[in-house]
Amino acid sequence: MQTRQLQQQLAPVAAHPTRELQRPQVRQQTQSPQQLQQQQQQQQHRQKQQHTETDIAATAAAAAAAAAAMLHKMKCFSRHTNKLRRRRSLAAAAAAAAAATAAAAAETAAATTAAANTANGNSSSSRNTRVQQQQQQQEQQTQQPLPQQQQQQQQQQQERKNLLLLLLLRLLLLLLTAAATAAAANTANGNSSSSRNTRVQQQQQQEQQTQQPPPQQQQQQQQQQQQQQQQQQQQQQQHTSVFEKLHAPLKQISCSGAAANR
Repeated sequence: MQTRQLQQQLAPVAAHPTRELQRPQVRQQTQSPQQLQQQQQQQQHRQKQQHTETDIAATAAAAAAAAAAMLHKMKCFSRHTNKLRRRRSLAAAAAAAAAATAAAAAETAAATTAAANTANGNSSSSRNTRVQQQQQQQEQQTQQPLPQQQQQQQQQQQERKNLLLLLLLRLLLLLLTAAATAAAANTANGNSSSSRNTRVQQQQQQEQQTQQPPPQQQQQQQQQQQQQQQQQQQQQQQHTSVFEKLHAPLKQISCSGAAANR
């Protein structure tokens, strides 16, 4: 078979050798059936590879899309779970706060009730103690003899008298101070008026002395000095007498008050 095919192929070349020489590419293009089969197989193999590659790419793209979808779903699920956790945590915190407030309210109520009970107990106990003290005092008074009661009454009366005396002393002191201030003011006014009168007299005497001879002037000056000294002595005596009169009753009252306190 092969020889026949070769002969059939070479027959035209033998008839026309120049044509074969002129077309060397045709010889090259002519291939054996084995080569054709190989080429076909290679083409099929390439097509299969291309199909497989496209299938792989499609599957990879589908897998990537599925993975992206899964990631999106996971993210959404995680967000949802986080929201749920936050809500649960907020609910738990709110419940804890409510429980704490309820506990605090209960504690405050208990404290207020305890304070009220203690206050009531204290008031009742204080009342009981007062009643007991009054009863004891009454019993002691009934049990005590009469002389002791009289002594207590006398002591109370003396204390009252002493207080009254002290009040009277204070009033007298105030009155005496007012009288002393008034007397001092009057004496000051009198001194001022007397000093004015003495000045007027001195001026008149000086005018007379200018008209009189020198021996008479000396005598008048001596008389004026004597008069001034006498006036000063009288004023001092008046002051001393006023203060003695004011302080004498104070001394008596203070002595009597001290004796009463003793």
